[in-house]
Amino acid sequence: MSHPGPDGTPEGQPGAGEPGPSGQQPGQPAGGWVPPPVGTTPGKQPEERGGGARRALLAVAGILVAFVVVGLLFDVLGAAEPEVGDCVQNPVGSGIEVVDCDSAEAEARIVGADGQEIDYTEFAKPETIVCAQFPEALNAIWVGDDREEPGTVYCAEPV
Repeated sequence: MSHPGPDGTPEGQPGAGEPGPSGQQPGQPAGGWVPPPVGTTPGKQPEERGGGARRALLAVAGILVAFVVVGLLFDVLGAAEPEVGDCVQNPVGSGIEVVDCDSAEAEARIVGADGQEIDYTEFAKPETIVCAQFPEALNAIWVGDDREEPGTVYCAEPV
């Protein structure tokens, strides 16, 4: 005859919360393995839908933001090409900056653009004539990205 244990279960049988003879908890499936939810593959995370398209969209958005930032930097730092009526600083040097015409930094005012688009080597030759159509212009300013490619010649008068 068996005697009940301290929790009222017959002696030799596991009580509540105690592992059984195979070491498994009551109510747990045999072997301790629980099948994965329906529609998933064991060991794999479910794939995100639209992941490739989303990544491509984010990459394109990142590139556009980079172009906008670079464009704003050029505009803020004065690297934008001048327009007729703009004042510039350093009209004879290697780079120009558009400045406020009332500022002490203003050295010349753009009065027009020469119709010729020539590279810097041609522009720098003494025999090259530019800005002849603007008699008030005492300076000619070449603006371009690459000295070997055609740039724009601006004509300027002193401020």
